[in-house]
Amino acid sequence: MAGKQLTLSRQVAASSILETVVAMVIIVVVFGAAMVILGNVMKRSVSVTQIRAGSVLREKLQQEEYAHSHENTDYRVDDLDIKQTISILPEQPGLVSIQLSAYDGHGKKIAELHKIISQDEN
Repeated sequence: MAGKQLTLSRQVAASSILETVVAMVIIVVVFGAAMVILGNVMKRSVSVTQIRAGSVLREKLQQEEYAHSHENTDYRVDDLDIKQTISILPEQPGLVSIQLSAYDGHGKKIAELHKIISQDEN
């Protein structure tokens, strides 16, 4: 047995070019569908930037609730542009509406926070 050479008793049929192309098309279609699904999932998920922006807005709102002067301001925190809009409610004397909005570097709004507070809480 050591000196014998192993030979195949039958021939293995090779794939035709058509079968290869069909297999490649199926793989490309499945991969494309998977990429579309992944893209939709990623688009709908809450990003880390949105979570961080919400946290920054909550912190700024808490600071503004205890501030003695309420004014409209725009400021920057890291890579977020924060817009603060203060308005006194005419139908309710003594109440102030505070609206905070966070924008990314492209100007897209990524988080918003709104609260009505009493001016007497200061």
